[in-house]
Amino acid sequence: MNILSFQLHQKPLTLNHTHIHRGGRRFKSSKTRLYEEQFNLELEETCGPLLDQFSSGFCKWTQAIKVEVYIYVNVDEFFTNPPSKKSAEIDISRRSLDLDNCLKNSLDLIFKRLRLDDKYIVEINAKKIPTMNKPSMIFILEKILFPRVFNSFYD
Repeated sequence: MNILSFQLHQKPLTLNHTHIHRGGRRFKSSKTRLYEEQFNLELEETCGPLLDQFSSGFCKWTQAIKVEVYIYVNVDEFFTNPPSKKSAEIDISRRSLDLDNCLKNSLDLIFKRLRLDDKYIVEINAKKIPTMNKPSMIFILEKILFPRVFNSFYD
């Protein structure tokens, strides 16, 4: 299996909410522990055997991984004034999640379950999309040949 795609029906956790700091030390927040538990449970129920199949055929000497992620955010959180409110002022809300902060936790959990180091990710394409439905995330992982080594930018 060279391509694995699956959808998880939950809102991603942003890095801004993953840890608490006490006495100069960093600890996972209770929100993070709960998120990881729910994420892992849904991941296993949704595609556990497919994850095993994907990782068992991975060759770390010749392959790398390309990842596509689609994060669906509720329209009321995505925009400051949702289009339904007929306001002239529409902007992306501060509550709409930083796309890059959403990727780290989710990909770390997926790659931990795959038993693969996320260092093998050589390409990530991600989109944050407003939706009227519940938040969700779609992941597409593709095994690709190792990137070619370039001697210079113009090779």
